[in-house]
Amino acid sequence: MTIKELAKIAGVSPKTVSRVINNEEHVTPETKEKVLKTIKETNYKPNIYAQSLRKKVQKNILVSILKNKNSPVPQWIEILINELVERGNKMGYTLLMETYSDVKDIEKISMLNSSIGFLDGAVVFYEKKNDPRVILLKESNVPYIIFDKAYDKNSTYVTNDDYTAMMEGTEYLLSRGCDTIELLLGNESPTNIEREKGAVTAYMNMNAEIKNLEVKYGIAHVKDAYEYTKKKIKSKNIPKAFFVSGDEKVLGVYKALQEENINVPEDVSVMGFDNIPTSEFYNPSLTTIEQNYYRMSEAIFEYFSDTQAVTEKAEIKVKTKLVIRKSVK
Repeated sequence: MTIKELAKIAGVSPKTVSRVINNEEHVTPETKEKVLKTIKETNYKPNIYAQSLRKKVQKNILVSILKNKNSPVPQWIEILINELVERGNKMGYTLLMETYSDVKDIEKISMLNSSIGFLDGAVVFYEKKNDPRVILLKESNVPYIIFDKAYDKNSTYVTNDDYTAMMEGTEYLLSRGCDTIELLLGNESPTNIEREKGAVTAYMNMNAEIKNLEVKYGIAHVKDAYEYTKKKIKSKNIPKAFFVSGDEKVLGVYKALQEENINVPEDVSVMGFDNIPTSEFYNPSLTTIEQNYYRMSEAIFEYFSDTQAVTEKAEIKVKTKLVIRKSVK
């Protein structure tokens, strides 16, 4: 039995059950007696993982990542997590990480579901509509913050200033003579919709023909980027620039172009988004949008450290930087 199931039987929140188990204050005698009675009647025993969490002096923050099937966690997330771990250690937090490739896993076998009463907060990556993680965290009164613009309008989130980032990147491409641009985005999430708006604004600002901007959603993997670029080449409708949302996916674009002897940037310019460490060593080195991983990790812990902030909705946008290298004319 999970702590969530026990809480449901007792008619209280998982956090309340956790307080009773840990013999904490802020629980009325009546509630405590009801929870203890339920524990006895159900023969509830916390799992080993939950017991280890309970013994920790530090606060426990879960990093919850819902990733694409058959794909590793993207490099930019690993960089951000490294920043979170380093900052968390200094501030007295223990960071736990869990990845899922299916929302069903969250309800069945996830750490979030089984040990939520022992968590002091959560960072949610790749939120979905009606995300079960968000629903569970709300029901359990566990503070959480979503990375990227949130579907849930009552959630606090931290994100890049995606609109401005994409606008500045697109304006740079236009200024370099790239008036036909193919914008490759992942799923049609609030973040990617914001990025599309930024690109459209750049065309308006530069008095460029908006019909020359083509936006393609659904480019989630490096293979998607490769296959889509090959199709564009076959159609003889090659843009002057590919603007790819994700540096790792740029490798797919590079490979497709190189196989057809199309040179970057002489024939086609390419721009990325993330500035992962390896992008500097692409051939040619990649012009890209740099995320401020340091500031984003700082903002996340500022949120958890502010007792008033966790009860109020907030939109935290972090400025990006254009990094100019050799992949754009």
